[in-house]
Amino acid sequence: MRFAKIVCLAVLAATPARLQAAEELAVRAELERLRLQLVALELNLSHNAALLKAVQDQAEEAGREVGAVKQQLEGLARQALAAAFLSGPPKPSDTAGVAHQAVFAPRLEADASRARDTIFVKLRRVEPRALPLLAELDLSAGADGLELPVDVSGALYVVEWSTSEGFSYNLTLRDGASGQAVAHVQVKPLQNSGRFLFVGYRLGQP
Repeated sequence: MRFAKIVCLAVLAATPARLQAAEELAVRAELERLRLQLVALELNLSHNAALLKAVQDQAEEAGREVGAVKQQLEGLARQALAAAFLSGPPKPSDTAGVAHQAVFAPRLEADASRARDTIFVKLRRVEPRALPLLAELDLSAGADGLELPVDVSGALYVVEWSTSEGFSYNLTLRDGASGQAVAHVQVKPLQNSGRFLFVGYRLGQP
């Protein structure tokens, strides 16, 4: 009887230790399960990030291709406008000078022998659906001419000019490469604004 009691006491004394060990094992197992889940989640996120990066790269490449196609189409449209202009240019008038040939390094010049005021100039490029302003320039009274900064070779351009009334002189569009006058208008009283139309090219540019 005494021996049985001792055995019971020994079992009761060992039970908390066994329970603690079992709880520790369970906690460790749960931690390992959570660690494995975290690793799987990180791998999944890394995979998704790689997929997203691939999609972004494809979208950027598609955007570049679309941009290149758009530029090509715009270039073809500009060429078509310029070709149509050169094949059948409009008739010049008192206020509109028209160049019937391509103009390289175009210049706008005023008769230096005649008194005049400043000439205000706007350069525009003709697009199929737009007429963007490229530059606003001043041809001062003391200058005999200025270069027109065309930005795309082979495009059609419009030069809008205006000045004060009361002066009379010639205003000339000149080919800067050959020095040849390709169009002109006459500034005179009650005629102090107008335009030039031409297909322009930059020297040394395609």
